[in-house]
Amino acid sequence: MGCLQSFFSSRGVTHQTSAPHVPQQNGRAERFNHTMLEKAKAIMHHACMLHIFWQDAAEVAIHIYNRQSMRHHSWKTPIEIFNGDPSDISYFKVFGTHAYVYIQPEQRDDKLTPQTKKIIFIGYEPNMKAYHFWSTH
Repeated sequence: MGCLQSFFSSRGVTHQTSAPHVPQQNGRAERFNHTMLEKAKAIMHHACMLHIFWQDAAEVAIHIYNRQSMRHHSWKTPIEIFNGDPSDISYFKVFGTHAYVYIQPEQRDDKLTPQTKKIIFIGYEPNMKAYHFWSTH
């Protein structure tokens, strides 16, 4: 018996799997995946971003979903249900927006080098309040 199976049986959980290549047996998960893909496509389309950023857009869609209140959860967010704290969304940024990052003086070539660099917001760092950016050069 595997480690996961031992965990399930110790808690009285019956673990059932679906048949291979039959996604219809797992309709709720398949619907959720489809919804997240559609959200990611909408985010990318709105930002006019290339398809190479689909994973970043999907991660942003899931990040937003987890901090979105839902009626069937008594208007609580999934994060709030999980850890008990209400979600702070004041740090949210729009996917694909431009930002400027400050370049430290010791990282510049000379005093005529620009002090900032234009970059594009593409997501959030997991487990901390930090952002992912993409630089065109």
